[in-house]
Amino acid sequence: METIDKKVLTRRAGFLVMLLLVAAASLTTLAPTKAYAICCGWETITTYYSDATKTVVVGECDADGCAGTTDCWGSTSAYYTRSRTCCDHCLP
Repeated sequence: METIDKKVLTRRAGFLVMLLLVAAASLTTLAPTKAYAICCGWETITTYYSDATKTVVVGECDADGCAGTTDCWGSTSAYYTRSRTCCDHCLP
């Protein structure tokens, strides 16, 4: 009876695990995503900071595309973050 070397068995098991991981990643990538309606309006908030560390807020602007308003306070700078939120959905 032939014996199987432990190194060969370990390599085969490792290959099988890698193959299963690749297959699982492929399935999650190919899975359909949830459909959303088209966004017709955005609320954009821009926060301005004093320097690159982004620890001290020096100003902020809230541009509400749905209400048609823009409210700002403080001052602007080259250091900022921006976030967008859909405030109105329309049909596809």
